[in-house]
Amino acid sequence: MIYCTLFDSNYLDKALVTIESLFECDSTAKIYVLCMDDRAFEILNDLQINNVSLISLKDFEDEDLKKVKESRSRGEFCWTCTAKLIYYVLSFYKEEICTYIDADLLFLSDPTILIKEMLDNNCTVQVVRHNFPKNREGRRQEKLSGKICVEFNTFCNEKRSIDLLKKWISSCLNECSVDCGGDQMYLNDWDKYDFVNVTKEKGAGLAPWNIQQFKMVDSNFEQLKDRKSKERFKPIFYHFQNVTNKDRYTYSIIPLLSYCKIDKDLIEKIYYPYFRKIEEKKCFFENKYNFLPLIKEYISDNRVSKKEYFKRILRHPFSSTPLIFHRIKLSILNKTRYKKAYIDIRNI
Repeated sequence: MIYCTLFDSNYLDKALVTIESLFECDSTAKIYVLCMDDRAFEILNDLQINNVSLISLKDFEDEDLKKVKESRSRGEFCWTCTAKLIYYVLSFYKEEICTYIDADLLFLSDPTILIKEMLDNNCTVQVVRHNFPKNREGRRQEKLSGKICVEFNTFCNEKRSIDLLKKWISSCLNECSVDCGGDQMYLNDWDKYDFVNVTKEKGAGLAPWNIQQFKMVDSNFEQLKDRKSKERFKPIFYHFQNVTNKDRYTYSIIPLLSYCKIDKDLIEKIYYPYFRKIEEKKCFFENKYNFLPLIKEYISDNRVSKKEYFKRILRHPFSSTPLIFHRIKLSILNKTRYKKAYIDIRNI
């Protein structure tokens, strides 16, 4: 299967873990990588990874992207490029199908089951829901981030898919900020199209915002169980959104900041092996290239302070202000809770 992704040099450790896990789960995988800075391109070009084709930003950027680049943060500009990257792979490389994947995923089983589901349903586009919890906080998150997550999005190279893709590109060029939910809110009504498949596979799109809904069935992590329906399913991929470094060896575990009951064994089973893989990559880049990928703040608009960032969220038209203030008070100002949300890689 054909995939694409994008990232800069600060994401090299995460991205290589994503790519290696994809190859382990899908032996047919070929991936196009848009390198968002020169260092990422130079390092990956030196590594010469099989079935990885590199795209430099200077070759990818057109006049439309250049016009909006200076007015957007690094994160916002990456969001702006996502839909355009899918179109680029389909049009320039003439691929029949392409799936965009985020560079902070970890594949746990064969993801082609999602593409097969799409094709079996006679669809040509496939997306994954955020699957927020069905409570007040989940509804608030959906209003802020949308129903659909841009993390594993498949498009076939045919007219209806391309038309929808072009519409998405145009919307992102017009606005792709934190205020409007980035590139995700534009997908909210895609379930109305009969050629768009919203996957029903629960194992797709596991993430910090929904993991509290599930429990681990066995220590081999081969099955999870829905707390409410008791349905068992196989995990396909986990989205490690908002993984940052407090310092060189200390990593964040964002689900521990939530207020729902969480299966702590499940969190350890997911995050600890991932941190070990990330640490291996960090050491590799540090030793071979004298470069250490390190992200200390995961804020989409990295031009502003945390204080200003939360002000912007509070100005969002769908915000529930009292609830957000409550969340800020607990998850940002509560030092005890924050301390528990970090793990030293040397201790696991």
